Amino acid sequence: MNSWMSRNVPFGLSALSASLMLAAGVASATDVAPYYEMWYAGNNLSLTQARQQLGLNSVTLAFTIAKGNSCAISNDGSGTDILNGGMKSDIATFRQAGGRVIASFGGASGTYLESVCSVDAMVNLIDGMIQTHGIKALDFDVEGGSLSNAAYNSTRSAAIKQLQAKYPDLYVSFTLPVMPTGLTTEGVNAVKSAINAGVRVDMVNVMAMDYGASASSGKKMGDLAVQAAQSTFAQIKPLFPGLSDAQIWAKVGVTPMLGVNDVQSEVFGLADAQILTNFAKTQGLGLIAWWSFHRDNTSNGASKANFDFWNIFKAAQSGAVTPTTSPAPTPKPTTTPIVDPTAPPLVTPQPTATPVTGGAGAWNSSIAYTGGQRVVYNGVTYEAKWWTQGDIPGAAEWGPWKVVSAAATATPVVTSAPTATPKPTSTPVVTAAPTATPTATPVVTAVPTTAPTTKPTATPTATPVVTVAPTTAPNSCGMWAEGTNYKAGDVVSYAGNSYTALVAHTAYVGANWNPASTPTLWKAGGSCGVNVTPTPAPVVTPTPSTGPVVTPTPSTGPVVTPTPAPTIPGGPVPAPTAKQVGSYFAQWGVYGRAFEVVDFVNNGSAAKMTFLNYAFGNIYQKNGGYECGAGIDKLEQGATNPNAPDAGTGGDAWADYGRPPSRQVNPSNVITWETPLAGNFHELKDLKAKFPNIKVFISLGGWTWSKWFSKAAATDALRKQLVSSCLDIYIKGNLPSYSGRGGPGSLAGVFDGVDIDWEFPGVVGQPYNTVSPDDKQNFTLLMAEFRNQLNALSAANGNKKYYLTAAMSAGKDKIEMTEPGNYSQYLDWINLMTYDFHGGWEYTSTTYMDAAYENHANPAAVTDFHSNLYVDPKSPNYLDPKTGQRGVASYYNIDDAVNNLQLGGFPANKIVVGVPFYGRGWSSVAPGANNGLYSGATTPAHGTYENGIEDFKVIKNAAGTIYTHPVTKQSWKFDGSTFWSYDTPEVIQTKIDYVKTKGLAGMFSWSLDGDDSNATLMKAMANVAK
Repeated sequence: MNSWMSRNVPFGLSALSASLMLAAGVASATDVAPYYEMWYAGNNLSLTQARQQLGLNSVTLAFTIAKGNSCAISNDGSGTDILNGGMKSDIATFRQAGGRVIASFGGASGTYLESVCSVDAMVNLIDGMIQTHGIKALDFDVEGGSLSNAAYNSTRSAAIKQLQAKYPDLYVSFTLPVMPTGLTTEGVNAVKSAINAGVRVDMVNVMAMDYGASASSGKKMGDLAVQAAQSTFAQIKPLFPGLSDAQIWAKVGVTPMLGVNDVQSEVFGLADAQILTNFAKTQGLGLIAWWSFHRDNTSNGASKANFDFWNIFKAAQSGAVTPTTSPAPTPKPTTTPIVDPTAPPLVTPQPTATPVTGGAGAWNSSIAYTGGQRVVYNGVTYEAKWWTQGDIPGAAEWGPWKVVSAAATATPVVTSAPTATPKPTSTPVVTAAPTATPTATPVVTAVPTTAPTTKPTATPTATPVVTVAPTTAPNSCGMWAEGTNYKAGDVVSYAGNSYTALVAHTAYVGANWNPASTPTLWKAGGSCGVNVTPTPAPVVTPTPSTGPVVTPTPSTGPVVTPTPAPTIPGGPVPAPTAKQVGSYFAQWGVYGRAFEVVDFVNNGSAAKMTFLNYAFGNIYQKNGGYECGAGIDKLEQGATNPNAPDAGTGGDAWADYGRPPSRQVNPSNVITWETPLAGNFHELKDLKAKFPNIKVFISLGGWTWSKWFSKAAATDALRKQLVSSCLDIYIKGNLPSYSGRGGPGSLAGVFDGVDIDWEFPGVVGQPYNTVSPDDKQNFTLLMAEFRNQLNALSAANGNKKYYLTAAMSAGKDKIEMTEPGNYSQYLDWINLMTYDFHGGWEYTSTTYMDAAYENHANPAAVTDFHSNLYVDPKSPNYLDPKTGQRGVASYYNIDDAVNNLQLGGFPANKIVVGVPFYGRGWSSVAPGANNGLYSGATTPAHGTYENGIEDFKVIKNAAGTIYTHPVTKQSWKFDGSTFWSYDTPEVIQTKIDYVKTKGLAGMFSWSLDGDDSNATLMKAMANVAK
């Protein structure tokens, strides 16, 4: 927390009554304790005055730190006001009147006691403060490098343990930095280390502020604060086994910064305060604090009067929201209000009655609703929890609407929540950012095809054909409904209009892929009569699989007549002569993971590498065509909501070349406000100066930013426009101006080439992507255009070598939609994405699709490998359950992927094999006969940033036994309940042997931030070059 500017048992609630409420799962009252800046004590209301005039009950005193570099207590680095003088007297008067005081240690600046004191000395100092004031509530605000300092953590934990032994009722909280996707790994580890040392942790308070533009642009700060709290709850829940959800929520606190944040595009306003307060009352949040009491005035950029925020937040002290009386019960809001995603399929043997809507009208985005008003949307009745306008009912878990009654069903149905499209990862949700969009929430995810979200790179290509029971009279069409499988040509009615399905797809529950908001799935118009009847749930009739059938969105551009692949002057690009060792660096990794370019220099990875792919650059509609762009700060909506109107159009110039890195490759290369490059681009430039052998590529597209590839590649003119714009920015270096940075030539010399990550030619990836039957050949033509223009630049620059590579899915179904033998001549090599074959999106509470878009009933989900070298014929996923023959999904393994590329004409010596620096896993797995392998996959395993996925650096230290499969050559770890499929150094050596035997070009990884501080996996992978 910026100290210069910018509970288990809440106060007033008896311990007995609080424990009874929490044990019963009842949302308890929230402690409201703003940070009080002690160095401003004389410039505003004193604590005593705040209690008398405002009714302030609790306060968090900021900050207690060391005096200079000595082991002595101070509140501002020099004085001792907290122990003497006016501050001492004010605290005593406040407490005598019933006020609760939390003493906070640390903050963003100043010297931490644990950095200059021994354990005993720290205990004595804090004990003296406790005895002076009677304060028995301590908060440790740990930020920056102190979070990962093992010595500081050890000293602090040992001191707290001794103090809690002396004072059994001593309350201890940790205040930590957070992203919408949750705590950083260091933050989680700080809490873990305290618990492991014997500390009773009463509160984990997150600083819901200063996320960075890529994570917050276009988002309400109140919504992001709620998301951060939800993510933190999921992260800390495993740390407190035996506690109910209500008891764990009572351990979660949220601290926003009032008004304009240090990241000035982030403004926490009064409406955001109301969102957070409503959430706290509904959920039983343990604490609302804010930075700071002294900012709650008209100078913060959001308030209309002094103490506006206090007047909103104080309502949380009253506890849970009283339910509104209604004929039907009001369940808690969930992300999928119609179905319970954790329940087994629910068979409804009798038709259900039409729900009572209480006279509710249809939801209208232009109408402002107040708390208690009801609407009907997609057949579901919702009630407004507070004032709202334009917020789609059911679109956000903690949004302004709660479900009152679900849609009626006319026939017996099997209701289950599909995982739908498998997920990758982060994600500046993104992905965040971009498992991701690139979002910081982006989110999150960790494969070179995505910003942080959760879809794997191997994404299904088509949904199976279903037979839908007739539901409409002649000359009429059914109402669009979630949970329905639609075929191309199906006509539905939605919001009074008719729409025709462009491609076969499933309208997954909770995704809200309604016809009005998904133009890549539906077009307006179609023949519908006047008598519209509801569409019951479809009756699924399995049909034999005939391989991946792709029904692309019709191209609205001119019809392209296939032409022979162009010939490149000088002949095909030769294969690399030495083995390649590379990796992807995720743009958004500098946020939640706090992973800077210098970090893979310091751990030894850079010294082993021959190339680096920077993920990702985006393509935009511009100048009548499609062009690369930069200088854009826009939160990627597609990382979390593929139906958002502007999905796929995000950007993060702040990460690219705006932000000052927290650590630098070359600290002497000081970044000032006049420096043309900052951010990751600045660091890549210094990386190349330090390691001139590393070739750096801009990777374009990825899972979230492949929206316009199909359109951009449709004609020769459009291809030329796209390629010219990309090379102008990334090779010539003409960055658009952004916050005083960029400009002509500012990026020149940083990138040596381009990596194309189009997901996927001829196959629907994200639902908002454009796709065409001509993609198969147009992908080849696009590669030819990139090669031609790169060669022209080379000739103009003294024959400097410029590189061109492409990332390709390992799926047989994806490879067959391209022309490997034709485009291989233009590429230096291909990065074969040999991972994400199976993962946490497949679990038994859902009907899921595997990586090849094959549907599976919920009992079929089993644990399996996500980056296996060879196929196992004994895997339950080997056979297509519909045909009894080998299924398309079984071809997702390294050996088959390499062979299928070669069968298509791609030379072996241009194939670079991918290695995941992360694992995929499940929890609540029964041991079975194979130590968890091929056992029922009940639920995705807990992950630091996203469930179902975890970095190698975390998995390697997790409990369990490591096993290696004799056929697939893949390793897994199993602790009796949690199953992780991941690569160990030994497995990587097996893959190296394979690469050398097959004469392949080398290996790469996704992604650098997943490795440990010793670069264990990179060092193992680099042996391919020996």
